[in-house]
Amino acid sequence: MFKKRLTSLLAIILISSSVVINAEDIKIDNEEDTYSLERFFRPSNMPILNTKRNILSIDDYGKNPSDINLNKELLKTPKDTLVNYFSVLREAANPLDNTKTGCGSLGDTRGPYPFAYNFLSKSYKYKVSYEEYIKSFENQLHINLIKLNKVAPDKNRPNDIKYFVEIEVIEGTDKSKGIFAYYYGYIYLEKDDDVYKIKDMMYIPENYLCAPYHGWSWDAKSFVEIEYGDWCSLVDGDVIIKEDGYERKAYFKDKSKNEYYVLFYELTNGVDIKIADYKKDKNGKWQVVYIDPQKCLKNKKMTYK
Repeated sequence: MFKKRLTSLLAIILISSSVVINAEDIKIDNEEDTYSLERFFRPSNMPILNTKRNILSIDDYGKNPSDINLNKELLKTPKDTLVNYFSVLREAANPLDNTKTGCGSLGDTRGPYPFAYNFLSKSYKYKVSYEEYIKSFENQLHINLIKLNKVAPDKNRPNDIKYFVEIEVIEGTDKSKGIFAYYYGYIYLEKDDDVYKIKDMMYIPENYLCAPYHGWSWDAKSFVEIEYGDWCSLVDGDVIIKEDGYERKAYFKDKSKNEYYVLFYELTNGVDIKIADYKKDKNGKWQVVYIDPQKCLKNKKMTYK
């Protein structure tokens, strides 16, 4: 009788323990799910890249852009051009009249803008006047360059040197506070008389409350599975993600066993942005290719009509 009671008691203890363990597992899973979303709400902890000092001298302030000559050393390589350009802009500020951010004058105020304007190519200056250039910085009070990478050229601009950038900007408000805003984009450069100048720029503001609540396109793996797999029928097997810092590479094979990877960069808001497509050639080297899943989807819809 005692043995039966002991056996029953042990069974109850084991069942109770199992329930507790399962509850702890569920709790841990929920905590991990919650934690995985936190990357969408945190500001950047990336090191600042535009830290060059003493680029401008006291004599450069107050001049018109046409009266300033840049030292060619500042434009020696495309990377030099961009790091020096953003270093010049770092302490520049163009507050609106109702901006209550900061105390007194902000950084170097508008002083650096004429100098920075001369990092632009002649063709770019022809499209964008100095007045328009200044206006593009309205309400921007401090700029940090946090990501800078040379990337594959656009299909329709094969000769342009292309860089990916992400910047962190303190913007003014009509309250006694500033806000952090993040932008990513691309800068195109060209070589002109042995120096590299900025030919074109485009920036996109980062949204913080879209990816954690809606959609799949923010995630490299889901993006490739749906757009390259479902839309283009190009994926045969699993999509494998390899990470290195903020770089994501999504590897996959097609039905003919050709190997591909799609390069992504993770932005400060946690979103994975597609950068370029690569395919391994017969010599085992990765070559840039241009795949447009939107065309696949359009063709697929036309097929079903």
